[in-house]
Amino acid sequence: LKLIPKPTFNQIPVKFPLKYFLVTVLLTIIIWSVIASAIIYRNAYKPEISKLADILHFKGRREKHKTGKAIKAFLLAPFNWVSANLNQEIPHIYIDIKFENYLKLVKKREKALIRGTLRPSSKDYVPVKIRYKGNSLKAKLRLKGELPDHWEGDKWSFRVNMKDDDRLFGFSRFALHNPPTRRYESEIIYFSALKREGILAPRYFFVDLTVNGKYIGVMGCQEHFSKELLESQGRKESVIVKFDEDNIYSADRGQGLMTTAAFNSFRSNLIEPYRPNQIKKSKDLSKDLKNATGLLRGFANGTLSTSQVFDIELMGRFLAVAAAWGAEHPIRHRNMKFYYNPITGLLEPIGYDGTLDYFKRRYFDITANYDTIGSDIMESDPEIKPIYETALKKLKKEAESGITEGWVMSVQKQSLNILHKEYPLLGGINMFGMAEGIQGNLERSKDLYSKYNTTILFAHMIEDKSGSYIELVNPLPHHVVISNIELVTGDSSKRKKIKFLSELNYPFELSRTPLQNIPTSIKLYYSKFIKNQNEIILIHANIKGHKKTLKIQARPYFAPKNKGNFPVTTLNKALKDHSYLLYSPDLNSFRIKKGTWIVEKTLVIPKGYSLTIPESTNLQFKPDSALILMGPLIIQGTLKNPVRLSSLKNSHPPNNIWPGIVIQKTTSVSKWANVTIHNTAGIDYDDWKLSGGVNFYEAPVQMKNVSIIGNQADDALNIVRSKFELDKIIITNTNSDAVDADFSEGIIENSIFENIGNSGSGDGIDVSGSTVSVKNTSFKNISDKALSVGEKSRMTASNIIMEKTRIAAVSKDGSFLSLTDAKIKSASKAGLMAYIKKSEYGTASIEATNIKMEAVDLFAIAQKGSHININGSHIEETDLDVKSLYATQINSGLNK
Repeated sequence: LKLIPKPTFNQIPVKFPLKYFLVTVLLTIIIWSVIASAIIYRNAYKPEISKLADILHFKGRREKHKTGKAIKAFLLAPFNWVSANLNQEIPHIYIDIKFENYLKLVKKREKALIRGTLRPSSKDYVPVKIRYKGNSLKAKLRLKGELPDHWEGDKWSFRVNMKDDDRLFGFSRFALHNPPTRRYESEIIYFSALKREGILAPRYFFVDLTVNGKYIGVMGCQEHFSKELLESQGRKESVIVKFDEDNIYSADRGQGLMTTAAFNSFRSNLIEPYRPNQIKKSKDLSKDLKNATGLLRGFANGTLSTSQVFDIELMGRFLAVAAAWGAEHPIRHRNMKFYYNPITGLLEPIGYDGTLDYFKRRYFDITANYDTIGSDIMESDPEIKPIYETALKKLKKEAESGITEGWVMSVQKQSLNILHKEYPLLGGINMFGMAEGIQGNLERSKDLYSKYNTTILFAHMIEDKSGSYIELVNPLPHHVVISNIELVTGDSSKRKKIKFLSELNYPFELSRTPLQNIPTSIKLYYSKFIKNQNEIILIHANIKGHKKTLKIQARPYFAPKNKGNFPVTTLNKALKDHSYLLYSPDLNSFRIKKGTWIVEKTLVIPKGYSLTIPESTNLQFKPDSALILMGPLIIQGTLKNPVRLSSLKNSHPPNNIWPGIVIQKTTSVSKWANVTIHNTAGIDYDDWKLSGGVNFYEAPVQMKNVSIIGNQADDALNIVRSKFELDKIIITNTNSDAVDADFSEGIIENSIFENIGNSGSGDGIDVSGSTVSVKNTSFKNISDKALSVGEKSRMTASNIIMEKTRIAAVSKDGSFLSLTDAKIKSASKAGLMAYIKKSEYGTASIEATNIKMEAVDLFAIAQKGSHININGSHIEETDLDVKSLYATQINSGLNK
């Protein structure tokens, strides 16, 4: 190794002058700054990035740019700015506002900033002077724009009305917009697209603005809706109308505009003219206004079709331009403006507020817009669709041949050369895929079946009191033609005719349903027949104007109800129907006069009112008459003079019963004392049925010395989601359960339950999902269980006597029963049981202390996993087939 010569390395000096180093650092900073800026600009459509872009003053469209386009924008920005400032001359107007008037504008703006929206009025105008090219003109102006983007920054949008005969640019009225509020140059492009189709649109261009000596910057200047707009485009002077916007929006303080549902439809808003004062002065214009308003109201009400109201040639092209350019905003009813042409007697659309920055590589379906006016214009009259489709084909051809791009680039270049003074990063709007988008609209217009996924009709088989019928429902904004209805056997090609009670002449039409309206429907009653399981009813139908026929199967359904299940009344009606009622307005309550009264019809107490029944009162209810409240019921019986609620005296079976009592949804406590309730049968009114003779739902109750005798319902007393205190309750001779408490919490003490379950099945106290304490209570002659604790309930029971039951006490399905100082006598099947009936709840348990059993062959049964301890001794668990138990061993009565 020593013999191997060691290599030598000589350092080669490299000269790198400081200026090269500084240039390299500077270029690196510039390159990475451009890349970083481009990334921010590209993603400025995202809310969090948009804030950063605003801080860095990256002004431009907040939409997703291609990376290459974003980098190009930053590289060209300096050149754009220089070119715009050196070579472009645009009109420069000067507005002078006196100080006190300027303060008025400032105060209006401050209120709008707090409120989140501007609510302008005619009182907001202040006088100003406008100087342009050496001329001084009188005018008045106010702030404009509902949303904060018009006035929250340094550039405020104004509405300007010229005074006397003064005109600026030939305008008597115009608006000055901050360019982003009208999407930069896109408004000019949209208006140009409309004018190419012969459709009215305001003149729009850019100006420089100086206010009180301060240069504001570039502003969009838009002609307002006046006779100059009409005359400049070859229209005779007449009225321009719109749907009133005042009620469409509401505003939460600081939250901005929110749509008001009641007025978010063209059907529910007033129709207002522009220039109402000038119209009043002219008989001709007043007549035009009457005609225009009448036509538009007729269309909104559905009494006039599209071709009777609108110039459909112009309207078809107007909708086609909107569809081609993805201009959703102008097809909202609050943005649509209409010129009444006194020569044709029809309304023409006027372009407004294009917002083409929403134009992406997609089609925009006029009839799918959430604002329904576009759909109603298109679908209520078959004459307009061919015009719309012809216009779309023309626009598609122009897009494919480069004609559209040619005129757009010319308009856009001129506009951008101005806007680059202030927005040097701004690029042109995205036109890629325009022809494909138009093609998508054409396909959707022609193939309505794909649009509705073949659902063009609903067919329901319904039975009501009048008989059996087929209900045909048209949910579409198109007329549907029914060509046949037949009964078809599924396993063969057999066809049968259905015998309708009224003769049908095929084909017949089912009228269209305007969007967001109740669907149009008809009922076809037929003679009832026994239908084979393999037979189905088929309806042959097609959309009017389209040959493709679909077969829709009729399916069982339910008729709409014309009243609610829960009976309601008014204060006056309650007093009129029940002469024994007294009303106390200061106490918000009703009271029944002392005495014996026959309740002829159900006694319903208006919601929120209480009812008091005084001592010595006897209410006798007819078989269909109940007592129903959504407020507390106070019963003030005494031991000497109790209250009695019963069926009508001298009634004979099966009419010696009455439905009972319902108390629902009240936070106030119902307090009952010394009352006897006889012969309740449970609520069963049409489709509303309750299981109890006395029912409390979300209604706390306290009872003392209350007897319920002869109940025929499933439960004598049914308590759900309520707190309760029951003291000295006697329930005897019931058809089924005595007390059923679900999802409730309460106490039962000093009570007697006897002869429960005369139908062969009934529990003394049955609880589910509840926490209940039972004290000093006796049970005798119970057909099922004295205590039934289920579905994750907790019960503590002490000093209990249970005599002549099938099972004295049961804990099941995740429940726990603590039983102390109890006597069980003559339980025919078992004394205690613990098991799982519903597996989702889990095991159950019973802890029994100081329990005495007599004449009980089987003290306890505990299913494996469940536990029973009696007087300190654990009961051996056993396999228990609960299904078999419920099916056979303990009678169907245990299925509760």
